Amino acid sequence: MGFCGECGAKDEGGKFCPECGALSSGNAGLFGDASTALFPSAPAPPPAATSVRVDAERKATAAREMAEQARQDAAKAAVFFEETENRRLEDAFRLEEQQRLIHAANQREDIMARQRDAHAKREAAERQAEEARQRAIKVLTIRFSAREDAEAKAAEAKAAAEALRQKAMAAAAALEDQRRAQQQRALEREESRRLRDEQRERDAQAARATEARAQREAAERHADAARAKAELLRAEAVAAEANRLQKQSSLRHLQQQQQAVPMVSSFQELSVQDTSAACSQCLAPCKASQKFCPKCGFKRVEAVIASAPAQQQRPTADQIATMEADDNEVRRNMASAQARLDAKKLSEQQSRSFASSLAAQAQVASASRQPPPPTSSNYALF
Repeated sequence: MGFCGECGAKDEGGKFCPECGALSSGNAGLFGDASTALFPSAPAPPPAATSVRVDAERKATAAREMAEQARQDAAKAAVFFEETENRRLEDAFRLEEQQRLIHAANQREDIMARQRDAHAKREAAERQAEEARQRAIKVLTIRFSAREDAEAKAAEAKAAAEALRQKAMAAAAALEDQRRAQQQRALEREESRRLRDEQRERDAQAARATEARAQREAAERHADAARAKAELLRAEAVAAEANRLQKQSSLRHLQQQQQAVPMVSSFQELSVQDTSAACSQCLAPCKASQKFCPKCGFKRVEAVIASAPAQQQRPTADQIATMEADDNEVRRNMASAQARLDAKKLSEQQSRSFASSLAAQAQVASASRQPPPPTSSNYALF
């Protein structure tokens, strides 16, 4: 930052002076080239005034020309930059327009393709509808022709029936007397045939009823046998349960005796030391000569305490395992007996239901096959 060496204007840091257009140098002094001229390193003789003015004018003219040239160059550069920017923007706009046109063309192609697909589908649907319509018309035509044929045949049959009716009426008028003569014989034959059919039907119903009765009796016998067997199984189960309960009570009694062994042994030692016996009920000390306990009045039994250790032996592991195995076997036997009892009950119910169904079927068959009573309309047919 300094001042121009030609006109003394403030240098803005550009290449040229904004006032006179002189070229500014970075190596110039504080006041440009003039600073070096104003403060020379060695004194020089001052130039003439005319030459200085001429040089200044020439330099100013050159500076103005250079400034004008710089302005023109800047204007050209600005115009070139603007043209370049315009071309770039035009190219960008053109590229964007091309992309938009391509995208629009692609969209149009997609729309046209979808329209073609829709048109093809519509044509196929119309073709199928036309084929279905043609088939329906063909079916209706066939049905119409068949109905016309049926109506023609019905008319022919009606005419033939009318002719036959006329012939029948003529024949009926001619054969009225003969029919009256044969009517009685036909009624008698029909009555005899009906009686024979009723007899055969009664015999068949009796046979079916007998068979159903035999099946029902067999089912009842089977049910009675199953009931008896079930009662036997129930009795066996009750006996097995009683045996199991008895074994359990025996096992509990042995365990109680096992728990009472130490106490009885201590009283036995005490009685042996005192040369006396103990009551078996309250375990109070008693004399050997006393027959009743002085404390509770219970009648004493001789040699009870002496034989207590021998009677109250602890059960072994084998005995306990045997008792448990017996209990398990009793439980299994009771379960199998209950299962067999349930199966027998189910079989008995099925047998009873089967016998009841057979009896009901026999009753329904006898009721449905019974012929209706003869009426006057049945005789009028002949």
